[in-house]
Amino acid sequence: MTLAPTPLNASSSFTWEEINLLSEVDRCLAQGIAIRDWWRWADATGAITDRFELTQVFNRPDESYSFFATVPFPSGPMPVMGDIPWFFYDQCKGRETAKWTAEAREFVLRYFMRVSSFRLPQTVAADGSPTPPYPLDLLSWCPRGFVTREGFGYQQLYYKLRGSGEIGRFSEAESYAIVDQREMATKYEWVVANVDIFNFVLSFPLDPDLPRFGLPLSQSQYIILSDAFVVDETDPAPGLRGRYQLGYAMLRPRHDDSVLAYGPGQFEAGFQLFSFTVADDGVIRVRMPFVVNRPTRILDISLDPIDWGFKAAELLTCGRSRFLEPLHAAFDSLPWRPGGFDPVFTGIDLLNLFTLGQASRQLCISKDQLEKFFLVFHFNQYYTMITGSLLTWRQIPDWQNPATIPLWVKTGRSS
Repeated sequence: MTLAPTPLNASSSFTWEEINLLSEVDRCLAQGIAIRDWWRWADATGAITDRFELTQVFNRPDESYSFFATVPFPSGPMPVMGDIPWFFYDQCKGRETAKWTAEAREFVLRYFMRVSSFRLPQTVAADGSPTPPYPLDLLSWCPRGFVTREGFGYQQLYYKLRGSGEIGRFSEAESYAIVDQREMATKYEWVVANVDIFNFVLSFPLDPDLPRFGLPLSQSQYIILSDAFVVDETDPAPGLRGRYQLGYAMLRPRHDDSVLAYGPGQFEAGFQLFSFTVADDGVIRVRMPFVVNRPTRILDISLDPIDWGFKAAELLTCGRSRFLEPLHAAFDSLPWRPGGFDPVFTGIDLLNLFTLGQASRQLCISKDQLEKFFLVFHFNQYYTMITGSLLTWRQIPDWQNPATIPLWVKTGRSS
């Protein structure tokens, strides 16, 4: 099932928000590819010196490493951090290896991004169950059908066609049926998508035996799919039947007035790959390199009264003042405006100043440790996603036979 994109017609136009996003595609894609090229060289030559292990998966043949490094861009060095997990995915049982490999190719390049999210079992809410009003519902024990989603939900938004250079929008009906990655070499120059990171919860303290405070965050990231990240190889090396890869560069809008200055949705540059290999013995493994810029701040609390005015307008209008964003962006380009401050990094610096560095040495309260927390959270999210996709991979009897593919897999919609 191939869904064609809906091109823009002469009467349609891009909104300011769309232009604010799409104007950054070429720059962010070039940076993502450059960081990917640097990482491939550094990984192959052992040039990464600040390398460490953050996570372990027991009773499974999995391995990974994380690192801090600096990418030597022509415009200046960029500090980056990365997480490189390598997982066992599945083992061929009862199938001829050539067919197993062909099915893996079809699954990875056509369907993987459509089935990367899933729902956990949920409570059944019987008909007629009481529904107390707010705030009594916070105290209610009545069963309610909460839906908890895990993994990553991809939604394609815009495309640029090869040859004509036409830029268009995907229709709502097409948005979750992520394009076959093999079409990136023949039909699309790039595809802009959004990825929702489900059930992203920051929990402290880290000790699981202690009572914990969890902060659920609604996180999403714009990404750029490109043929530069796609690999479709048969018999690529001795001992391998196939290597199939997809990936994307991180995309950030030109103007963004979010208080959050780092994390999903706020990466300045970087890439993510999903590289599957099928060995001669039928073992499928997946390597998922993730490399992004290191943060210069976590939060950005503005000291500018002009920013306060725009924020107040947004709050008073319940978000209906978005038409003021072009004016806000114009003000941001003016010189001599007050900046902002980051209470997170500032707090870490002050605590170490007052304790003469003991907070870092004795309690590991440091910027480096905070960045390592981010990498651990990232690893856990992707581990959940990849193990969840395995259930769908095993569910379909033949990934090459369209008749066996359920509609929800073809459309990317679970409901």
